[in-house]
Amino acid sequence: MEARERFALTSDEAGKVMRALQRAGAPEALTVSTCNRSEFYLAGLPIPQLKRILDSALSQFSGANVSAYWMELENRAAVSHLFRVASGLDSMLLGETEVLGQVKEAFQRAREIGAAGIFFNEVFNRALHAAKRVRSETAVGVGTVSLASIARGTLQRDLGDLSEKRVLLIGTGEIGEQVARCFVSGGAGRLTILSRTLARAERLAAEVGGEAADISQKCALFAASDGIVCASAAPYYLVRRGEAEASLRSRPVSMVDLSHPRNIDPEIREMENVRLYAMDDLRAEIDRNLERRRQELPAAEAIVQQETAQLSRWHAALPLAETVKQLRSRLEQVRQAELERVAGRLSEAEAQAVDEATRRILQKLLHDPTLALKSFDANDPSHAHKIALFRQIFGLKE
Repeated sequence: MEARERFALTSDEAGKVMRALQRAGAPEALTVSTCNRSEFYLAGLPIPQLKRILDSALSQFSGANVSAYWMELENRAAVSHLFRVASGLDSMLLGETEVLGQVKEAFQRAREIGAAGIFFNEVFNRALHAAKRVRSETAVGVGTVSLASIARGTLQRDLGDLSEKRVLLIGTGEIGEQVARCFVSGGAGRLTILSRTLARAERLAAEVGGEAADISQKCALFAASDGIVCASAAPYYLVRRGEAEASLRSRPVSMVDLSHPRNIDPEIREMENVRLYAMDDLRAEIDRNLERRRQELPAAEAIVQQETAQLSRWHAALPLAETVKQLRSRLEQVRQAELERVAGRLSEAEAQAVDEATRRILQKLLHDPTLALKSFDANDPSHAHKIALFRQIFGLKE
């Protein structure tokens, strides 16, 4: 935990680390930092060199070498891991979608500072594509699995469209904050945040665009609310049956108690026009949704492996593509040099005719060698030897 906290990077800090990795010699570097993971992707040099660069840059950043705490993945295994991360398959909550946005943001940041080149452009675009395929072709992201989202879904099921409803949130701790953000992003019409400490309610309300209230206004707010969510750490009931009976109107009210121990008196469940849901009720639905997601995991993993294999084939073809590119460039340089050498002895019409003729000759000469190169498999040692020999014959650089 201490090591993770040391590398929990803000957006600005992640940018500084990427620049540090660049200065240390990494041709391409990218950092993904979320609430429970910090990952460093490097490419463009032999792996032992990249490891030394990573150790050097991160020890400078953190003031200590924490390599004993991290997991290292190389080549295809690293790519497969990235694809699983982007698809939500490596998250604490299987199938969650937030990490995809975080990967996308990290990629965009790396592009902006020049830390992502040709290789990472391909890798991370394919990671985003793999994640989209997992979302569209499987049900691994179906059904809510967070307390905040399932609380919102529960109220929507009971009350209908929340944009016309008033929701009271009691509590401003970690779960309370998640609930507030979830309800506001989900279109809750009017969210009032109540806390035993008014300043905390005001701070959270300002952040999410809600209203703040003091605990002394509790009963009046009961009467005005369509839905009540309790997410407090108080060791006693904050919503008692007597208060509810005195305050609640005759029309239906839905209550969700996310607290442990419970903060809403369970006897309220016996009241007419009140529906009360406790943690056990919500956990059962979360478990059902998680099980549905787990059943989709094999299909999602198959997509990840398909996309990883496609990237591997693209990567294996890079030396061939580079060889073809260099060969064409080399012969074109020879052609242009010869055209310049005779240009002074030719009329404009003659120069154009020679240019066109030599261009056609070059295209015909390149046709068979290009097809031969494209037929090679760079992963085959015997083919790799042929590619190297071809480059040597034509004097192409490594």
